[in-house]
Amino acid sequence: MWDINNDSLWILVEHVVVDTAKIESMVIEADKEKRAKADSIMQAERLGYESQMAVIEALMEHEKKKTVVDDEKQLKTLMWYRDHASMSESARNKIDKHKVPKGLSEWYLLDARAELQQKVTQVRDPYQPATWYDAYPYEKLYPKKKVHKRVRNPYCVDNYLNGYFSASSMDSKKCYYFNMVTGWEWAEREKAEQKEEHYPMNLHYSCYPTHPEYRFSGNEVYDKQGKLVRITWINGGYLYFGEYKKDIKKELLEQLCKRDFLANKYDIDSAKKETLTALSIRYELANAVDARFERYVKMAKEARDEKVSATSLEQYNRAQKKQTEALNVLMEYVQKEREPQALKYIAQLEADHKDDFKYLYKIERLDGTTFKCYWLNSNLECGCIAKIAWKNDGPYKSQYTIELLPHEVVTIRR
Repeated sequence: MWDINNDSLWILVEHVVVDTAKIESMVIEADKEKRAKADSIMQAERLGYESQMAVIEALMEHEKKKTVVDDEKQLKTLMWYRDHASMSESARNKIDKHKVPKGLSEWYLLDARAELQQKVTQVRDPYQPATWYDAYPYEKLYPKKKVHKRVRNPYCVDNYLNGYFSASSMDSKKCYYFNMVTGWEWAEREKAEQKEEHYPMNLHYSCYPTHPEYRFSGNEVYDKQGKLVRITWINGGYLYFGEYKKDIKKELLEQLCKRDFLANKYDIDSAKKETLTALSIRYELANAVDARFERYVKMAKEARDEKVSATSLEQYNRAQKKQTEALNVLMEYVQKEREPQALKYIAQLEADHKDDFKYLYKIERLDGTTFKCYWLNSNLECGCIAKIAWKNDGPYKSQYTIELLPHEVVTIRR
């Protein structure tokens, strides 16, 4: 099993493979047996032909010396010629007396001996080289062994950026889990129990018998008082489409554009007053917007609450009038924010940073509830770095804040 905390470019992976060396050694042994068996067969065949040749030569000797045949094998061969060879009646009568008739060598025995001599020299070698099948008749019987192979680490985001894996699958491979579970590995290994509480709050959470002091809700961990103690993990999908229903990249893009505006990018300070006012409203720069705006925001909120709590028609109408007055003033600011040149400037800043979030490169845990996130552009250069921190927003509730951090040099390992 691969370690998702291992951020190395290469890892050693254990594989079970066929032990070819062991099979080859068994094949060599099987081949020796086949060679020995083939030699034994050939030797037996040669001895058989040589034995027959000895019988033929003995009969030729009996013919020459005109002696009686008394050997059983020789006599049996002589009788075979009587029954199968073409010869005179007198020759057959001589064989019946166990004598070799004159001319038998010339007619048959010389040819038979020559044929046997040829067979001795041409004995067929039945040997066939041994194969894996001779050592192991079935593939499932092949001996196996464990080996370690050096491969690219699928949990290292650098390998995806270098094109060794599909970039679209980076998040599913948990590339960003590096250093997220250190010290809390038990939560990955152990089985959680589901529990419910109804008083003083309706709660549904998971807990672990070995750590009953923690209550898990999604990726958030609380203590028994509802204080947030840890965010277990985050990844790209969680940041962009998590339970907060808000794309964090959009918030960061807004902050990047705001930073450019404050840095006087494109010499925006020389623009007309209406444009600067619209941009100040857009980027919520309170010190650049008169106090009148803040006063009427507060006035609109108060009027809304007064309408809800009104106990008479007179109170309700008075609150309605107050709210209408506040909203009319605020609409002036909305119209100011949509000043044409300001909209063009905002569009240009957003285009400048369009590519800054091409790849979510790394998420580093800074503490239990704070993370540092790195994004790269298409050139694999640092596009954006941000710190995302979660904090309590009431018992068993949380919210996050985003802080844009200065750029750093990011070196992609090869």
